[in-house]
Amino acid sequence: MAQHRGRFSRAVTPGARRRGGRVCAIRPVFEATLLDGAVGGLVPGLPGTGNGSGAPAQRRVVSERHRCRRGRGRNDVTRTRLAQIKKEARGAMTARLTDWIGQHETQDDVLHAQPSRFMQATLDREPSLEDGDALPPLWHWLYFLSAKPMRALGRDGHPAKGGFLPPIELPRRMWAGGRFAFNQPLVLGQPARKQSTILKVTEKEGRSGQLCFVTVEHCITQYGAVAVREEHDIVYRDDPSLDAKPVPTVPTLDHADFSETVQPSEVLLYRYSALTFNGHRIHYDSDYARGVEGYDGLVFHGPLTATLLVDLAMRHVERTPTAFEFRGTAPISGPAAFHIEGRQTGSAVELWARRGDGACAMTAQAIF
Repeated sequence: MAQHRGRFSRAVTPGARRRGGRVCAIRPVFEATLLDGAVGGLVPGLPGTGNGSGAPAQRRVVSERHRCRRGRGRNDVTRTRLAQIKKEARGAMTARLTDWIGQHETQDDVLHAQPSRFMQATLDREPSLEDGDALPPLWHWLYFLSAKPMRALGRDGHPAKGGFLPPIELPRRMWAGGRFAFNQPLVLGQPARKQSTILKVTEKEGRSGQLCFVTVEHCITQYGAVAVREEHDIVYRDDPSLDAKPVPTVPTLDHADFSETVQPSEVLLYRYSALTFNGHRIHYDSDYARGVEGYDGLVFHGPLTATLLVDLAMRHVERTPTAFEFRGTAPISGPAAFHIEGRQTGSAVELWARRGDGACAMTAQAIF
């Protein structure tokens, strides 16, 4: 949908009284300007959306919230009305988004060795992979890349929503987690095909506000058989509000059998963004990461954290896993040093990423 930036200007309501030289009754007027060229995605049937006013549903909610804060006890807009508007918006959006379930797309690629050699260098290892070698787990994210023209990007640097992925109005998106089955190795130098299907679209109300989860299944085939099956969870969130309460962090696990420290750098984040053609600005634009999405600095890639965790388990067990899953629990930003740790129990290795403040940033499990 079109993204807007605007400001509230004060307008005196009829019959407004003055107290202490100031106007007591305030009517907010939202003056919006287009932030980028993305269009569409308004919720029909709601005040201020799809009826010629040009204001999207989320801005309607913000405007009402502004009234409640500025005119509490003196304004006829109540919290009940705000909750009703939000409920109607969610209902209308859910009805439209479920139409995307079952949507699919297919991509073909040749798994050239060069991107994997560049990935080895990015991890500070000597490039050694060649055609005919097995692709390490999760390195398939270096392939099947797509590029959209600059005019088709959203404010965050990602392609604007509404093509393969549903046009969710919530502005922020991030990796929430994933599950993988490794049936057979992907072989470098050979063609492969990825078939993607949207499995689920689920809306929730979390402690930090409205959330929308999209689960996409990716099946990568080579030599006529499915080599890797992935379920990819994406979460969409609203922008952080000024009065939002901090979300409690998850305590990290104890008693690690093995542990390593990772020291991120701007160059590391840039290289991985380039290898995966990931234009998300939180990884390279610190002003955007802080001022718009509310982080305390550049954000370390969730997929890269998962890649480091499965790599740690493989070096400990000295085998390739048959299954892997991970879930993000808190962002790693700064960039600040963090720890990747694990412990083995039978054929399973429990893994986690621990931030410098002790909070758990990601949990994972590898099955061997």
